[in-house]
Amino acid sequence: MNIIYIVAGNYREFVDYIRKKQWEFVKTPILPGGEVVPEYRYVYGVDTLRGLSTIKGVYIGTWRNRKDIGEILTMINIIKSKNIGFKAQEISGVVI
Repeated sequence: MNIIYIVAGNYREFVDYIRKKQWEFVKTPILPGGEVVPEYRYVYGVDTLRGLSTIKGVYIGTWRNRKDIGEILTMINIIKSKNIGFKAQEISGVVI
């Protein structure tokens, strides 16, 4: 499943973004390369991201003004660093 995590300043910005995206999919229902229409998830807080091994997402609206943005950015960096390490091990053929 193709999941996109949305870091927005508030839930209203998230809803507006989703409405815009849904309209784009109505106009062009077939995505290039046969991609699956993604599922969008709002990042309520750092707990939304706990346990993820990979992440794909966007920052929208007033995300910089969130009180918890430091924690969210730290968690995203942790997830990305885990993913980079896994790919490097896989490419080099190292088995742990």
